[in-house]
Amino acid sequence: STSSGTSGGGGSSSRIFDIDVDKINCLFFPGEEKSHHSIIIKNYKRTNLKLNIQTKGLSDLIESRIPPLINLKSEETRVIPLIFKTDENIPLDIYFGKIIINSTELRKEVPISIIIEPEDKLFDIKIKVEDNQTFFPRSTLSSKIEINGLENIEEKIYLEYFIEDENGEINILEKESMKTEESLKISKIFSLPFNSTLGKNSLYVKATYLNHSLLTNTDFLIEEKEFSLYNNLSLKVLIVVIILII
Repeated sequence: STSSGTSGGGGSSSRIFDIDVDKINCLFFPGEEKSHHSIIIKNYKRTNLKLNIQTKGLSDLIESRIPPLINLKSEETRVIPLIFKTDENIPLDIYFGKIIINSTELRKEVPISIIIEPEDKLFDIKIKVEDNQTFFPRSTLSSKIEINGLENIEEKIYLEYFIEDENGEINILEKESMKTEESLKISKIFSLPFNSTLGKNSLYVKATYLNHSLLTNTDFLIEEKEFSLYNNLSLKVLIVVIILII
């Protein structure tokens, strides 16, 4: 299959129930048949556990029936199969959704992103975040974008930049259009939102020409900025000195 998917392992710190994936990413061509993934759920409680399961978005792309309610015995493991499908006429784009699993004590979410791209690409796009950068909420992110294979494109190309966090939430950074040459090399500096989600984030660039879109992404880490007692104390001393002078 030309589909691909990645997922990460989940921790079991809650000891109520756990799932084996943090996120699911899939790559499809239009009209591609199916891509198989699954979510494995384990009950860590000593008693039976009732779980509600719901999907948010992607209803047209999920073919398998996901049970809205499951009951797990103590220490029981259940596999929830996921089967995705795409239509031949689906627009080339990225589609986001999530699967939400709830007990009365705990809620877990599995963000899902599905990229639909053409088998015959009109152009190629790459993105890279500058090395040796440390990112915090409100800090800047420097990136380089390269688009090749534009020789046969005569009109403008439209670019959209956005971030997806670990929870599958999207934050659009910027949109722009550019005149095309044989290739484009773009340097972009983005200001990260003050409410950025800590942890692994993905920077996407989407390039569109007429009805032909192509996406690429790269991951980066947003960390919590350390509080500096020295800097805070220095600021207070400076304010006191200014007040005394006045």
